[in-house]
Amino acid sequence: MEEKNLFFALRTSRQREALMLAEIVRKQIELYPFVGEELQPAGKLTVSMGVSMSTGDKSLDELIGEADSAMYESKHNGRNCVTAHSEINTRELVKS
Repeated sequence: MEEKNLFFALRTSRQREALMLAEIVRKQIELYPFVGEELQPAGKLTVSMGVSMSTGDKSLDELIGEADSAMYESKHNGRNCVTAHSEINTRELVKS
């Protein structure tokens, strides 16, 4: 199983819009009939995504790090889903 990382820069300040776009991309990947996808777990090629939002005070490295953490949270939560970095922070605050 191979892992690919993608980076998208969007012109939106709304996390909801970014999550909706990521979900559309995720669903289209899930539905597309990729050659050889039957060799993937569960016979489908899927994607786990993480979303990070810039408030203007974060470096590119910080944004990528946050999106990466959110992607691994998506994988931890069953794969084939989208997670916002802010959702991880909210869950961690609730646990404390």
